[in-house]
Amino acid sequence: MCPTTPIRVLVVEDDADLRQLIVSGLRTRGYPVVECDRAQAALEILECEEFDIVVTDLRMPGMSGLDLIGRVRGGYPRLGVVLMTAFADMQAAIEAIRLGTGDLLLKPFELDELVSAVGRVHARCQRGAPTRRVWTPLPSQKFTDIVGSSDAMRGVVRQLRRIVDSDCTVLITGESGTGKELVARSLHAHGPRANKSFVAVNCAALPADLLESELFGHSKGSFTGATQEAEGLFAASEGGTLLLDEIGVMPLELQPKLLRALQERAIRSIGGRREEAFDVRIIAATNQDLDRAVEQGEFRRDLLFRLDVVRVHLPPLRERDNDVLELAKHFLFKNAARNGVTELELTPEVAARLVTYDWPGNVRELDNCMQAAVAMAQDGRIRLDNLPGHLRRERKPTREPEPELPLLETVEREHIVRVLRAVGGNKAAAARILGINRVTLYRKLAQALPRGPEPSPSARRLG
Repeated sequence: MCPTTPIRVLVVEDDADLRQLIVSGLRTRGYPVVECDRAQAALEILECEEFDIVVTDLRMPGMSGLDLIGRVRGGYPRLGVVLMTAFADMQAAIEAIRLGTGDLLLKPFELDELVSAVGRVHARCQRGAPTRRVWTPLPSQKFTDIVGSSDAMRGVVRQLRRIVDSDCTVLITGESGTGKELVARSLHAHGPRANKSFVAVNCAALPADLLESELFGHSKGSFTGATQEAEGLFAASEGGTLLLDEIGVMPLELQPKLLRALQERAIRSIGGRREEAFDVRIIAATNQDLDRAVEQGEFRRDLLFRLDVVRVHLPPLRERDNDVLELAKHFLFKNAARNGVTELELTPEVAARLVTYDWPGNVRELDNCMQAAVAMAQDGRIRLDNLPGHLRRERKPTREPEPELPLLETVEREHIVRVLRAVGGNKAAAARILGINRVTLYRKLAQALPRGPEPSPSARRLG
């Protein structure tokens, strides 16, 4: 059975082939994995990301695995360590155990042995740790709440770490369901405004007049139905963060007022007589191509410049190579906890189906899929028949339509006709060029040409 929270593993191995076998094997079993080939690189990764287990080789160029274990024990005392080594290194391995290695694997070993060792070490660490983290996180350790170890998502997280402490306006782009609001919330939660409000508004959900009132507020009597003064979302998010979701479909007539607010850092409510300064970090999100919208006159270029100070693009799930199973486990645990289920696991058939599906609804669709699977599961195992119908069905591979190829007799007939034309209808010359005798040529012509009236005996003798 899988544990109730994902076990994040850092694999440190300089042998590329062995490292790839270990990483792919762990990932197919649902473990989030990050890999590197040097101990020094591992220490740099540990400064930026949070892990439960380090699986390391003993002998590596530069810093040895033994030195790495010593640094891990000093800086991350609750981090489990699994050491891989050859029998010839036993003396060093004994020293590693003395330093606090959780488990030892002698090469060569089976992948199941490694998985068992990871589970044992993690269980021991959990029993000895009242909390998962016992050190104060560095700024670079932020955003561990964003799930995904693919290169694409690690690049996104690196970008977020660079901008988290600034007040710059951020434009988050990506297909529907890629997690744009989640990233915006995480950017707020890890930044200096975390103790203030995070407010989100969907610009596609309201017509222009209501959206204007929602954003900027209104004074009493400013329009029919305005029976009292109302505070807008700019004011409600004072000191915090305002997410303008679906900004790409904001009504064109409202865009100039938003532009002025961003330029002046001040707003005027509907019916108000004076502008009020605001202190809010602005994050906008869209699944639209705003550059194209500008070219088509559907979005103001100057407003795009104001919003697009830093652009963070979230890749679709189909481009996040190794993240599907990691996210599936994450959603599985989350939804299992909501339903009071302690342990659940994916069968290999389900894992294979999740990996091969292209997820047009992206992360949101995967989350919904896991919610349905948890609700349908009977015995702690997620099977194919627990998945939504469109995922249970086998997907036939799409094939490009084959070009229509002519029959051999058609090609032959066309070639004979071209040769006859080239020699002015002289059948003897045509037969020589084609490499056949005249009788064969006549037979092929008779087969190829449509039958007409039966020729006379004299006509048969001609030629």
